[in-house]
Parts: sequence; structure tokens; C-alpha cells
Amino acid sequence: GATGWITKPFKPEQLLAVVAKLVRA
Repeated sequence: GATGWITKPFKPEQLLAVVAKLVRA
């Protein structure tokens, strides 16, 4: 789910990618 990536170790680049998807959506 949307909270799945929060529980997993993520890189700043991945975080930016998620934010970009949310903004585009």
C-alpha cells in the first residue's frame, strides 16, 4: 500500500520518485 514504502529502507531518490508520482497523480 501507500505505507509499504515507509516501512522499508528507502533512498532519498526513491522518496523523491514517490513524491513525484503523487504530484503527477
